Amino acid sequence: MKCIFCKQDSNDCVSVEHILPESLGNIEVILAPGVVCDKCNNYFSREIEKPLLSSGIFRLLRNDKQIPSKKGKIPVFGDTDKPELTDYRIMGRFVGKVGLEALAQR
Repeated sequence: MKCIFCKQDSNDCVSVEHILPESLGNIEVILAPGVVCDKCNNYFSREIEKPLLSSGIFRLLRNDKQIPSKKGKIPVFGDTDKPELTDYRIMGRFVGKVGLEALAQR
């Protein structure tokens, strides 16, 4: 099997890729190990999902809807916090990742 992102062999990969992150409440919509290699899975988690989900607007929405993180914590968002604009490059990469993974699930 080859990774849908880097096209490298991913037969030995063990990571399960969540199409939507667990931090958005997803525990069911996943891809089998090897569809996304461990290296790409770690990259997207570290460089795309983490910065996006820790941005003010996502913290505000997750706090309002009481969506816990992977560790079970609700993000804090105080009255004095302002939801700053999200980096559109990161948002675009996140949307592209989700779209490609949704197609791979079919």
